[in-house]
This record gives sequence, structure tokens and C-alpha cells, in this order.
Amino acid sequence: MFTVYINDTPLHFSTRTELPPDLNPDTHPVFVDMTGGKLISNCVDTLEKSKRFDAMYLVSRDPKKLFKFFKKKYKIIKAGGGIVKNEWGQILLIYRLKTYDLPKGKMEKGEKKKETAHREVEEETGVKSLITNDLNCITYHTYRSRKNNRILKKTFWYNMEAPNQKLTPQAEEDIEKAEWINPADLPQYYGNMYAAIRDILANQN
Repeated sequence: MFTVYINDTPLHFSTRTELPPDLNPDTHPVFVDMTGGKLISNCVDTLEKSKRFDAMYLVSRDPKKLFKFFKKKYKIIKAGGGIVKNEWGQILLIYRLKTYDLPKGKMEKGEKKKETAHREVEEETGVKSLITNDLNCITYHTYRSRKNNRILKKTFWYNMEAPNQKLTPQAEEDIEKAEWINPADLPQYYGNMYAAIRDILANQN
């Protein structure tokens, strides 16, 4: 299964066997694409115009091929970020533009994915003695550029660790807070968080 977040709603490219049981069509509509991608534009347009669905499924015999076809319609921008934990198991969150998020940023020319993630986390939070480990996951989300072009951001998320410390949020990037959050307290932040970030955190041990 491949997932992209459009207007903060996940669009899942899946096979029939990957569909969760007992989906409610009013909140989780399922569309079967047997035409090689002709339904993609309809799905994207629907999700861009409304947030009335919790998720949408686009079923195909070959989801990977269909997802590749979908990506060709976008300019792809790569980014890197981190799920940072301290010695107490707390997770580092930032607060920017009235939304809780994980630190991340765009890849610079000539930079490797892991380097981007490490640099951006340090810059956005001021964290010291940061260790960047293995890749945790990759997310995709779309947005419109100032010229109204469709952009697909591919973000590489790395597992990271750092000692507990006072943090310095990057004010010039509109980050108001950088703080350590206990895993048990994360659900209270979910209502003020992007869906992709919420899903990443919900899958952390």
C-alpha cells in the first residue's frame, strides 16, 4: 500500500486484499481503478476541495504502478526530518503556525537525505549532541505553490536520539516552541497536528 496526504486526508493506493474490513463508505470511500489512472484526477480534486472524508482508497491490481503514474503529475520536493527521543523516551515536538509538528526541512543541493534530516532538526530546535540513526519511514503530502502548481513533498524521517536539554526554537522559521513530550501524552496533541505526523507518532513504540 502507498499513501499520500492530500489536504490532510490520506489517499491510499492499495489492492483489494489490503483494504481494511468493514470500511464505512461515508467516511472511507473506495474507488476501483481499472483504467490505468483515469480516476486519480477525480480523487485528487475531491480531496483538495473537501475534508469530509477520514481517508480514501484507490484500488488497483498494481498500486505501485498507479502511484508512480500519480507522482508524474507533480513536481517532487524532497525533505528530511527526525523522530528524536531523549534518555527518558520523550519525543521532540515543535509548535509552528498554531500546529504541533516534527522538525523537518527541505533538502539542499548536493545534500544527502540523512544529512538534511540531521541539519534541519538541529536548526529548528537547537538540540545538541544529536545522533541520527536509521530511516524510520517516508511520507508524501501535496500542496499548491504560490503559482498554484501542484507539489508533492517526499519526506524521509529518521530515528534520532539526544540527551534531555533545554531547546531553542528557530524563531525565523516561525517556530514558537520546541519541547519534549511524554509518549503517553501525545494523544492530547493529535487534534492540533497534521494527519501524517499523527500517524507517524501513533506507530512509535
